Amino acid sequence: MRGAVPPGRGRSPGNAVVYVVGTYPLLTTTFIDREISALRAWGLDVRVVAVRRPPPDAPLSHEQRTLARGTTYLLPVAWRTLLAAHLRFLVIRPGAYIGTLVHLVTRPHPDHRARAKTLLHFGEGVLAAHVVDARDLRELHAHFTDRAATIALVASRLLRRPFTLSVHAGADIFVRPVLVREKCTAARHVVTCTSHNKAQLERLVGDGLDRKITTIPHGLDLDGYRPGSPAHDGLPLVLAVGQLAERKGFTHLVAACAVLRSQGDRFACRTEDGNIDNEKYVGSTPAEIEEYRMVRCIRARPEDNARLEINYPAVPSGDAIVGYFGVERSGRMLRLSRPVSFKIDVDSQTVYDGATDSDNKMHWFSAPVAGPRRNVSVTFTVAALNVQRRYFCFYAQMADVVSTGRPNKPVRRPSLGDDE
Repeated sequence: MRGAVPPGRGRSPGNAVVYVVGTYPLLTTTFIDREISALRAWGLDVRVVAVRRPPPDAPLSHEQRTLARGTTYLLPVAWRTLLAAHLRFLVIRPGAYIGTLVHLVTRPHPDHRARAKTLLHFGEGVLAAHVVDARDLRELHAHFTDRAATIALVASRLLRRPFTLSVHAGADIFVRPVLVREKCTAARHVVTCTSHNKAQLERLVGDGLDRKITTIPHGLDLDGYRPGSPAHDGLPLVLAVGQLAERKGFTHLVAACAVLRSQGDRFACRTEDGNIDNEKYVGSTPAEIEEYRMVRCIRARPEDNARLEINYPAVPSGDAIVGYFGVERSGRMLRLSRPVSFKIDVDSQTVYDGATDSDNKMHWFSAPVAGPRRNVSVTFTVAALNVQRRYFCFYAQMADVVSTGRPNKPVRRPSLGDDE
């Protein structure tokens, strides 16, 4: 297995740690880069196994491209190597191989598709154990509780080495958890980045496992990330970076901003790369977010021949609704032979009616809003014959017209971070 080692440092026998990640590296997982770089700087031999390479057009830094060159990838699979891996462990570890397979596929799953994925990830775990040099391996470490944790669990049992697990605020524990208790039980230790994550994990794994879960809060090295110059208006800035999904806790930020403003504090609140995750996240919250000028978006995943309506009942009116829409997966635009239609109604009046075409691009829209300034009801309608396993995404916000007479565009397109 190829593993990058900092110049001038040798490998210590029995001291290697293998990081297991899904798609790596990515713009949204730079925290893993920093973690690996820091451990290597301390003299630890860290090797990386990833399931997939990043997309060819992924915006990677020079550091990330260097990390990618030192990463071992499981896919695309070399079939002879995969067959050799399974035959090898069936011969030398038959009990661990069969026992782990039976244990994983017989545990409760949300549906048959999730169980089939577990079977595939078992196969990738066997391959990972095959490509890892176990002679100087101390342990494995998985980032995220989805496929990476399953792969690490399988490799751990086959290689007779422990594994640890980093849990993040993702869909794998908040939206669609799969085998979380089994993975936490098998792990030597579990770390997560927020107390909210830890509370969710404790609910999922039950009593008795919470003591092996440690919280390590987020932080920045202020020697490398110093505060910039004050804004031109002199207001303190509250900057939130991340998906505007319910599990990210931005509703608490909005509530905190309301408390501060009620006390007379003057400040600006801004988000980057925001998206509200699904149609459940509606009601008064979008209006509050709009009041604080945060970008809103909804990610919908229609089934075949589906029609989805998402209503925001009280949005502060502006001059226009602007944004973009398209079909996407893992942060990339995709071509579809069949169009997906997209319509916007304001107070039951259609202000925009469009559809995707065969190009893999985002479609910008600007829908003028007539009438006096007041709260309006905004309904987004998505209709699709078949989007398969892709996401239909749209991003929209109410905007005012600037002096050029053209509506403001929303902030730059977010990365979705769909890592299935």
